Amino acid sequence: MIEHWLLIASSPYGEFFDNKNLKRTRTNSISIIEKKYSLELKNMQGYDEVEIIKNSVNGLKHRGGFNFTDYSLGIPEFRSINDDIEHIKKLKNQSTVFIIELINTIINIEHKY
Repeated sequence: MIEHWLLIASSPYGEFFDNKNLKRTRTNSISIIEKKYSLELKNMQGYDEVEIIKNSVNGLKHRGGFNFTDYSLGIPEFRSINDDIEHIKKLKNQSTVFIIELINTIINIEHKY
């Protein structure tokens, strides 16, 4: 859901389904949005939770449900992904807050409300 809205917000109007836009990375989408609208997404409400979701999903996809959290001893410390249902609900709710704030901010900038 988050990736979808970042792609839409970073695509020219009506060109979301263009192949070059669909292949855009999350980092590229964020960079385009921040430059186009003079925003820093990390300052938006819910962004921290969006990052937690991204890291958890990547941990599940690429590292078997683990994140590497500490390299201070020269070896990674493994921490399993938090799968507590209440924690997941909070992350989902805050990511929705982030998306709504992103959409409203873009609408306000484009229409100068």
